[in-house]
Amino acid sequence: MHPPSILVIIGIITSVGAVLNCKPSEWFERTTPQHLDMLYNNSDSEFQTAIQYYKSIRSDDYDSCDAYEGIGQEEQAKYKLTDKDVPSELSGGVVVCQKNGPPVDREDVKTAQRAQLKACNGSHWGKNFGPERLSFPSGNLEAFQCDYTKKDKKHHGKPVGQTCHPESLVAMLLQVHIHCGTQSGYFYMRKWDVAYGRVRKEYRGLCE
Repeated sequence: MHPPSILVIIGIITSVGAVLNCKPSEWFERTTPQHLDMLYNNSDSEFQTAIQYYKSIRSDDYDSCDAYEGIGQEEQAKYKLTDKDVPSELSGGVVVCQKNGPPVDREDVKTAQRAQLKACNGSHWGKNFGPERLSFPSGNLEAFQCDYTKKDKKHHGKPVGQTCHPESLVAMLLQVHIHCGTQSGYFYMRKWDVAYGRVRKEYRGLCE
C-alpha cells in the first residue's frame, strides 16, 4: 500500500487528484543558468550534461498550468513527464510536489543531493537487498529514495530490487527542482516501483 499524502509519508501519486500534462508557474525561470548553476554548480559531469539541456529548452514547447496554486484541493500537485522532459526510459514518470508548505533550503538540497548522487553507483539497493528507504540528510532536509518492490520478489530465481544510475537520478532531481521549486517533492516511476526526491524532515516517513 502506498500512503496518501506527502505530509504523512512519501510515496504515492495515485490517491487523489488528476495528473497534469503541463508545467507549474515559474517553471521556466527554474531552468535558467542562474537557477541551475547556483544549485548544481559542481564538477559532477552528469549534472553538467543535464544542465546544458535545460539551458537550451524552448519555453514555447510547453503549456503552463493556469492558476497553479488553485489546482484541486489536495495537498499535492502531480505532473506527468514525456520524452520532451526526460530521457525516454523515464518517460511516463510523475513529479509530485507538496503545495503551500514551508520551503526547502537551497544549500541543504545541494548538499543532500550530492551525497545521494555519490551513493548512486549502479549497485543494488532496496528491500530485497537491505533497507527499503535510503536517506541523505542535511540541515532540516533529506534527500531520499524508496523501493516499492514486493518483498522477496524474484526474477529467474534472483532477488529483484533497485539499481541507481547517475544519469537517470540527475534527470529526476532536476525535474523535481523545475516542477516543485522550493517545495518538498519527488519523482515516481511506477514501472520501476521507485521514488527519488527531497523532503523537509518534519514530513518524512517510511516507505509502505
